[in-house]
Amino acid sequence: MGSTSDGVIRALAQVPPWAWTLPVALCLAVGFRAGIRLARRLLARRSARARRLGAAGAARALDLLRRAGFTVLATEVHREGVVELDGLPERFVVRADALVTRRGTVWVAEVKGGEGSASVHDRATRRQLLEYAHVFGAEGVLLVDARGGRIHVVRFPQVVPGTPVAGTPTRAARRAGAR
Repeated sequence: MGSTSDGVIRALAQVPPWAWTLPVALCLAVGFRAGIRLARRLLARRSARARRLGAAGAARALDLLRRAGFTVLATEVHREGVVELDGLPERFVVRADALVTRRGTVWVAEVKGGEGSASVHDRATRRQLLEYAHVFGAEGVLLVDARGGRIHVVRFPQVVPGTPVAGTPTRAARRAGAR
């Protein structure tokens, strides 16, 4: 005489293959849903941590600026910029972390707290600082390294249209080389 498990196995063997589709699909759907919920929780937790660290870094940076003799005029300052696109003005808005002053000079301060982001060697940071310098028309931009506790003064030399870029031959040099 066979055991109970043999009977169960025989009964399951008689179930047509298509009948397994619904339970398998249901298990996959439940597992997929659980995975999505877990991913959302982890992402929300990571975002909340980044916001907490960002707020702490901003507070440290403002304190650092005050200790260096700067007066904070405003934080999260919005300013509208304009570019010409095919001869038509296109407006955009930038948001700087702070507007500060010292000895009568107004500066735009950008706070960075991430690993390596408080560097002009970081392309995104450099472009952001250049945009602030142009839109705000400030004397310069302060790059505040909240993690390292340093304030860097960043200035962009004025480029005059028609001035040759370093390393490129002038028009006269090109003519002389063509002879």
